[in-house]
Amino acid sequence: MSTPEITYHDLFPKNFEGMAWRDMERESPFDRMPVTVKHLPHVWSNIHTTIGMCCYFNTDSTTFRVKMDLASSELGGPIFSVCAHSGVDLYIYDDNETRWRWAGAYTDCQCFQDRHLEYPILEGLPKKSRRCRLYLPMRNQLLKISIGLDEDASFELLPPRENNKLVYYGTSIIHGAYSTRSGLGIAQIIGRNLDMPIFNLGISGGCRMEMEIAELLVKLQDVKVLVIDPMHNMWPAIIRENTPAFLDYVCPKMPDTEIIFVTAPRHLQGWLKPDLDARQLELQQLFKQFCEERMPKYHNLHFIDGQDFYGTDEVSPDGVHPNDNAAWHMATVLTKAIRDILNKQSA
Repeated sequence: MSTPEITYHDLFPKNFEGMAWRDMERESPFDRMPVTVKHLPHVWSNIHTTIGMCCYFNTDSTTFRVKMDLASSELGGPIFSVCAHSGVDLYIYDDNETRWRWAGAYTDCQCFQDRHLEYPILEGLPKKSRRCRLYLPMRNQLLKISIGLDEDASFELLPPRENNKLVYYGTSIIHGAYSTRSGLGIAQIIGRNLDMPIFNLGISGGCRMEMEIAELLVKLQDVKVLVIDPMHNMWPAIIRENTPAFLDYVCPKMPDTEIIFVTAPRHLQGWLKPDLDARQLELQQLFKQFCEERMPKYHNLHFIDGQDFYGTDEVSPDGVHPNDNAAWHMATVLTKAIRDILNKQSA
């Protein structure tokens, strides 16, 4: 069987779901946040990544390739596989099971040699029209991307969804630390489970509930759910300073949005380190207190205790971040909780 000739189709930021504040100035085309956060270095250093962004297209191609220019030649890291850090992830919709199913990602990291990448994602399929979903890299900064398909293949690029958004603002746990593929982040799994457009605002080390972020969030239109998940990036003093002001600003200005505040599992070595566990418990109780004080006033505010998000303490490489199994478990728990809240509000 001969290898098909490939035609590359350029993709642009406007084609990708998960990009917020499209009308605001960006430093780089695929940045997740505008330049208004540049004075927050712990935020700014993380927003050039494309985690959670995806595009949709229909094609009958038998072959899928990708060509990318990335900003950094550092293609992986100690908490990210090269595949997740700098690679794309392809899902195809299964009409028989009515769900998105994983289809292909490139795991031969020896071919990831520099920041100019071209590689196969999936090959050898029978010719048939399929609906496809392509996730962008979790951590490397994307400058340019093209999808390669059979020369004679059909190609229909579908517009990104902008209605009923689920915005997830969180820590490195949501930024995908220790995920093996870019489609396996917690927010991405929730998005597929609920069939909602996900805007992943995971900011490693930088989810601190500043008022500048609150002011950006309330500018978003048609947000159905906002998840706030900052526990491991904050400490008692900044929790007391930022959390009440943040909630008192966001909740009344987003009255049609279900705002779900979640805490994370406490450090999994806490049973060996009582002082560490006590500090983590203090964070959790502070967040709970500030939420519960406001829930009678803001009926769109909800609180979820995240102690059992991972299901077991055997699924974290470092006691904080989840592996793929824990991420799946956390996403499953949150999917049910979010669905229950939405169903209750619509009843």
